[in-house]
Amino acid sequence: MPDEDPPPPEELAKLVSHCESTLELRVATDCNGHYPLWGIQFSNERGRQLVEYLFTTNLNILNVGSEPTFVTRRCKTIVDITLATEGVSNIISNWHVSREASCSDHRWIRFNIEVNTHNPSPRRKSRKTDPALFKTMMESRVKEVVFPERLVRIDNIEKQVTCVHDAIVTCYHAACPLTTPPSGKPKAQPWWRPELERLRTKERRYLNRAMNTGADSDWDHYRDCKRKYKKRIRYRSSGSWRNYTTGIKCQNQANRVRKVLSNQPKQILGSLRRPDDTFTGSPEEAERLLLETYFPDCDIFQNMEWKEESTNASEVN
Repeated sequence: MPDEDPPPPEELAKLVSHCESTLELRVATDCNGHYPLWGIQFSNERGRQLVEYLFTTNLNILNVGSEPTFVTRRCKTIVDITLATEGVSNIISNWHVSREASCSDHRWIRFNIEVNTHNPSPRRKSRKTDPALFKTMMESRVKEVVFPERLVRIDNIEKQVTCVHDAIVTCYHAACPLTTPPSGKPKAQPWWRPELERLRTKERRYLNRAMNTGADSDWDHYRDCKRKYKKRIRYRSSGSWRNYTTGIKCQNQANRVRKVLSNQPKQILGSLRRPDDTFTGSPEEAERLLLETYFPDCDIFQNMEWKEESTNASEVN
């Protein structure tokens, strides 16, 4: 929330009003205000104005405790708050200020969202089928259950078809066993090195020391370590991607990049603001707004029929 404007910002008020009746909402913001409701012992005019607005909405304040969320050598205060509607508030737990280094004056806010998750079911990947094994097993099974003279009678056709179908399924299951998809847990970044781990530990140690002593020298050490840590993260992450992309020499290697990008989790479009300050209410409306914004001269059709081109031998000759 901008410090120069009175709370709440116009965009936030419109968003809360839009979601109030049908949609759940969670807001994490730097409010730049003080009030005892989020753990600080005093209040200011900005905090009082924000609280008066929140009392008119269905948003709950999720802050717990009095751990500072904004720390510098000059002050330790709580200006970062988490707001949520009743439905979201009921599934959020363990709200706390993390002790991990955040590379910023604002500290990490962490909490758990309790949702029902399902373990992925085992499945078969047909592209990983062993063709040699499938062929060998099929030849063996077909010889056992199918004979030419037994297919002469019409009343045995269904029985023989069932035998062939069962043989195909059995051989396929043997040549393509079930595999369990990955659980979706984040993988370690290839560019993360012991050097970065040491710098993160060092930054956290300097931050805790500076918060405990308040000495300018300790804050200077923390600032220098944080600057170096952020610089090395940018260098390692960008350098790793640059080395990977510049090493692409053929189409097969380029397909690996395509697979990496296509395997990213699908992002569901949320509400977007229209030029008339209204919000979209569905993914379809959001997609149409994006098309009209970035491709203003395009024609949008709901159903498009394509004419098939046909050629005959006379036209070719």
